[in-house]
Amino acid sequence: MAYSEGLGHDPELSRLPLGLNRSKHVYSLNPVVLAEAIPEVFSRGNHGNEATVNSPCADFCLTSLGELPVVASRQTPSIINEDEDSRSSTLAVCLAGDEVQYKEGKIERKIRSQSAFLNPRHGGIATTGYLSGIYCQINHERLNQTIQTIDHTQKPLELDQPFVFRPGEQSNESCFSSDIISFFTFVNSLLTESQSLPAELCLEDTIYRMLALSLLKKSRSAPPRSTPNLKNWNRELDELVDYIKANSHLPLGMTDLEAVSHYSARHLQYTFKEKLGCSPMQFLRNQRLSKAMERLQKAEMQLTVTEVARECGYTNTQQFSKAFQKRFGVKPSTILRTSL
Repeated sequence: MAYSEGLGHDPELSRLPLGLNRSKHVYSLNPVVLAEAIPEVFSRGNHGNEATVNSPCADFCLTSLGELPVVASRQTPSIINEDEDSRSSTLAVCLAGDEVQYKEGKIERKIRSQSAFLNPRHGGIATTGYLSGIYCQINHERLNQTIQTIDHTQKPLELDQPFVFRPGEQSNESCFSSDIISFFTFVNSLLTESQSLPAELCLEDTIYRMLALSLLKKSRSAPPRSTPNLKNWNRELDELVDYIKANSHLPLGMTDLEAVSHYSARHLQYTFKEKLGCSPMQFLRNQRLSKAMERLQKAEMQLTVTEVARECGYTNTQQFSKAFQKRFGVKPSTILRTSL
């Protein structure tokens, strides 16, 4: 579906912030067809505009965090009936605007500004006013895998009920809404530097981990605690180092490293810092750059810096060159020229 840029809409909508406003392109659509236009994020169903709205409009922009598409939008009042037999939920982060009313059978939820909402997408009706938010699709299987990676004793959670994460409440889940808003503020700042940087940093894993930790607290199950020290460095951690070296070209995240090693992120952070002087993710980035240096020094004719960046796990050549020069004090193009 073709998107339109620069459509006019009422002044009240313009006063709302557009999350991820540093994205390169902003589009406009009628809210009724937003789900059809972006099925990777929004669920199917019957979507309509409030009868009082003269000029229905949804402004939106797109980005991705690895393989996770993200949409930021602001829209006029609408009625959303999500009716999809799905194994995923929509994570909605409400930045500003009117309260959202959600109803599914006997379940009723009110979602205020600065709250987050995990919607299982199987028949609920959401009535919105003027609303600014950020949205992404959360896969239930991956979320439960992340939960069980963090806490091996935790059984899979039932994710067929809506969860609301509100700010300022004295509850276990209260911090998630502010944390996820801060996270997307960080993503927005990355877009200023490079439109592809959020995807390159594999930030989708961060969303799953934040959500998993919050749901673990909500279920009154704390992640396992260990008391790491240097003597705990063992064969399994040596194997993890070998795994990172062999797979540094892949978009690995902390959850992947936990799953491979069967150690918590806290344990890995401490033991890597003590043994290797850096965090696991820093070690991964260093391996990528070291492999890139080796590749450039042994370059054959016709090899380009972009090809080396791709081979070593970077999707953005500019970001690769910047990281390479910071690490080695020389541009990758200079190494390549001297090697040919």
